[in-house]
Amino acid sequence: MPRQQNADTISERRLRPIYDWLDNGNNKKALQEADKVLRKQPDFQCCRALKSLALMRLGKEDEALVIMDKILSESPVDEGALQAMTIGYREMKMPEKICTMYENATKKEPGNEEFLSHLFMAYVRLGQLKKQQATAMNLYKAKNKNPYYFWSVMSLVLQAMEGDEKIAQTVSLPLANKMVEKMEKEGRMEQEQETMIYLMILQLRKNWKGALDVLNGPLGKKLENSASYHLHCVRKRIELEEKMENWPEVARLSRNILLSQPDSWDTVNSYIGAVMKIQANENGVVHEEVPYDLKPNRIDRSVEEAESLLNCLRSSFPGLRCPYLGKVEICHRLKEPDRTKMQDLLVEYIDRFGSKPVCFSDIKKYLSTIPKEDQDNFIIKLKEKFPEKVPTNLEEIHREICLSCVERFLGRHLNISNDVFESMIDGLLHRYIATQPLVSHLESKEFRPSDGYLVISSHLLWEKWMSTKNNRYFLLACSLLRLGLQYSPSNWQLRLLLARFCGRAGAGGLCEEVIEPLDVKHLMLDTLGWMLPRILSSTGQIEKLDKLYCQMIRFYTHSPKESTEYIIQAYKYGNFPQICDIQNLKRRISSSYTNYLVNTESLLLSLLYRNNMHDQVSKTASYPEYTQPLEVDWDSVRDNRDFRTMVCYEPDEFSPTEEFVNFSFKAECQYARVRGLILRGLVVSLGLSDDSRDVSNNNNNLPEGKGNIPLKGLIDELSAQLENSKSLLSSEKFLSTPQAPHRCRLSSYLPSQQVELVLSLLSVLQSVLQQSQSENSDESISSPQFDAALQRLSNLQNLVTDQPATDWSERWSEMEETQYLIETLCISTVLAGCLHSLFKSHKGGKKGKKATVSARYNAMLPKFSLLLENLEKLGAKLEENHLNKYKRYVSEMECESLIEYFSSLKVNLPELLTQEKLDLVNKFISDYESQQTQMSGILAEKLKYLESLKI
Repeated sequence: MPRQQNADTISERRLRPIYDWLDNGNNKKALQEADKVLRKQPDFQCCRALKSLALMRLGKEDEALVIMDKILSESPVDEGALQAMTIGYREMKMPEKICTMYENATKKEPGNEEFLSHLFMAYVRLGQLKKQQATAMNLYKAKNKNPYYFWSVMSLVLQAMEGDEKIAQTVSLPLANKMVEKMEKEGRMEQEQETMIYLMILQLRKNWKGALDVLNGPLGKKLENSASYHLHCVRKRIELEEKMENWPEVARLSRNILLSQPDSWDTVNSYIGAVMKIQANENGVVHEEVPYDLKPNRIDRSVEEAESLLNCLRSSFPGLRCPYLGKVEICHRLKEPDRTKMQDLLVEYIDRFGSKPVCFSDIKKYLSTIPKEDQDNFIIKLKEKFPEKVPTNLEEIHREICLSCVERFLGRHLNISNDVFESMIDGLLHRYIATQPLVSHLESKEFRPSDGYLVISSHLLWEKWMSTKNNRYFLLACSLLRLGLQYSPSNWQLRLLLARFCGRAGAGGLCEEVIEPLDVKHLMLDTLGWMLPRILSSTGQIEKLDKLYCQMIRFYTHSPKESTEYIIQAYKYGNFPQICDIQNLKRRISSSYTNYLVNTESLLLSLLYRNNMHDQVSKTASYPEYTQPLEVDWDSVRDNRDFRTMVCYEPDEFSPTEEFVNFSFKAECQYARVRGLILRGLVVSLGLSDDSRDVSNNNNNLPEGKGNIPLKGLIDELSAQLENSKSLLSSEKFLSTPQAPHRCRLSSYLPSQQVELVLSLLSVLQSVLQQSQSENSDESISSPQFDAALQRLSNLQNLVTDQPATDWSERWSEMEETQYLIETLCISTVLAGCLHSLFKSHKGGKKGKKATVSARYNAMLPKFSLLLENLEKLGAKLEENHLNKYKRYVSEMECESLIEYFSSLKVNLPELLTQEKLDLVNKFISDYESQQTQMSGILAEKLKYLESLKI
């Protein structure tokens, strides 16, 4: 034993310099030190592992992998070697080999707790739930510790959550239930988290009574006595009683909570719902009238008693909102609500809590219940109660803004005359200026109440701009928002509104500049990622779009890995509910449709705009991200977009309801499917035309494995998806409000006829391949397909017209249509390059000479030349048209800068707003010039590309 300890000490001393050099980042020195040690001890596993780590960080991954795989085959159990190899395989993105390594180690030492723990965590990283479960049980058998047993239980629960529902209810969950019941009967459940997982299993099995019995039993009492879980237990008990429809108990428990926590809105809702259910079930039953009291454990059985409780709570806690809002909720839930009472309660609520910024959002759903014929009277009541005056404190600012929001929500801002509209804008701007001294003490990063005036003004101006197409309203709104951001740079409402205005007018770069200070990252890329990429794409801001796509793809790539590390930490600390939460979040992100759409669009952007010669395009398409695309289960994709970030004061008929959002989601998914097939068509075509393949055997070389689609099958599927897209677009639903999703991309994409042309060109490729396999050179096989493609190109050229000036509110749409036409040219050029490669023959050619055309294709060359000629005409026409359009955009902006729009305002702002307008116009002009330069450069490169394809 002393000899072994001495050997370990010597080994550690020899390895120390290698560790130090690796920690300091000097990998070359670390490699030299490792070689010195290995000369004396060639079989020293830990030193060899460290050497491979140094080689890998020097960029010699192949050499490092050979060494690591050799060590792996030796089934190491040395702790240092295992740690170094874990780091190496993780950096090389080979987590499956970490599992193999620890599997081998546990075979040699099956009772080693540390090896089994590492193996379990390795399986967690790979998401191999069944192996997790088995490893956790091996750990428990080896060390007999409760946490390991519940790791196995948790793995079963995750299998139930991730797998088939039927198997979950018949196999996974019953087994997990029995495992926990066994521990309960043996009295070995020690931690609160173990009881939590027990409740979770019973709820997943929908065994509400069983879960309630646990909560009311010794385990539940122990859990409830814990300060961390007391409120959870109380709420969970109410939730379970609601599932069992035990309304008297729900009413009793909810009432008990409200006596001590009267501002719990969830509890108020449970209480009101239970009382109304009891009253409905006991209709006609007469109870003895007793004076109402606040003693606990009383069961209220009528709406009158519920109102009595809320009145008592209002008296005892006058500053809390829930007791007041509870009375409004009761009135709202009645089958025949008292209109007058509802309005009086709302007025009372505004009087009491209108000074809080959340007042309007509290009462929004109740305002929609006021009948049209009563809305004018309700607004008159509000104006009588709160006459117009300049606010003297922050509370009055909040109340006045709340009243303006109520008026807008009830439709008082619709169909008003220009004079009334101008008066409203003047009044709001006057209030904004008059209240600035009241908010001057606030920091620039704080939310200023007076900004609400600008938000409402912008909503009014947006609506007027959309209806009249008058650019004055657009420039006034943008100038006001830019002015507001000078004082409140952190107000995201102003920024998002300004971004929607700028995006609508086609200024993609300015839109990105406005949103950038919000520092949108992590989950916000998924929830707010719907806004900026669409504008950058439609306006041709390729550089900025590529940068944003990289950021979003990095998030979607790294998020599952980061989530897994949090799951591992939750296992270590036994926080089982958190594991479920993180797992749900991980699933939600990984199944986001934005993930698939951004990945496809990014690959198309790189393929079409970053490569200007056919060899470059072919090389790019051979990269793994193209040949091994993401697999998509379109039935399980999710819509994670958040349209509630921007406040909405619009009437219900102009609000982005679930119906509009659902249609937008369906249309976006359909668009993503079509785009994915277009990308696959390009990749398969480029693979077929690869010069390294024998042309005569191209069909046999078609990649038909995982993630690849044969060309004919792809044409059929793309045709079917095109028909689906047209059918979906025929029932389009959209809103032109700043809070609503963009109009679906199909509305601009399908008119570009890109899909039809791609189908024609893919059919040409398919026919050429068929002819290459035919014994005779039969021109009739490909001639009809060539004619169809030429006709499509002719139709496409007719779409490129110098259209009359569109209004600014639809400029982004016009730009998007132009972008799709340019992209169509790029795709057609690539497919023409594929045909060019198929026609070429390298047989018999001298080294260094250009490839000649195979004789079997001579009959096709005239039509191929005509195809190239038409593509060149299309490119030249697009280039000219694109330049003319942007000249027109810039000219219109320069003319607008000379018009004095703001002198008619009755507030002292014309000079400030005029300067903001001039700065805004200059930014628009700069943005337009940048967009024009980028796309003109791409068109010029594509024309050179086409020139290189001529035979």
